[in-house]
Amino acid sequence: MRRLLDALEDVERIWVKWLDKHAYDCLRISIGLIYLIFGLLKFFPQYSPAEQLAADTICIITFDVLSGNAACIVLAIMETLIGVALIVNFKARATILVTIWHMCCTFLPLVLLPQYAFNQDPFSFSIVGQYIFKNLIILSALMVLYRNLASKASKHAVLDVTERKN
Repeated sequence: MRRLLDALEDVERIWVKWLDKHAYDCLRISIGLIYLIFGLLKFFPQYSPAEQLAADTICIITFDVLSGNAACIVLAIMETLIGVALIVNFKARATILVTIWHMCCTFLPLVLLPQYAFNQDPFSFSIVGQYIFKNLIILSALMVLYRNLASKASKHAVLDVTERKN
């Protein structure tokens, strides 16, 4: 039994070492894939389950400057670019900030279009409301990613200042 526990501890040690190197990349890439796939779906009418919700929300917040198919195409482009940028780690901090902004905007229908998000009473989420509310997980993951990058950047800044003095 002790050998089994030792073996499991070895496996855990290896797993944690792997996570130290790759967990943030896995998180960033998985969010990027979600954005890429959801963005690509919006290029094809009737393929995205959020198409009407997105179009109506964008129409409201742009005061009808963007509506219908144009709103979906703009959103499709933005989500696809965010997805690609996250996957290839392009300008990570800026990309994550834009993604956090977008993710915050996904909550607007809870206020602007409650008929989509709720059933009878305000605490009974429709499937669309659940679809929106689950974005809290993605938003939290983006905050973790950003905090990790900001922490690394501040460490590098401290090193840069120290190196300049020497």
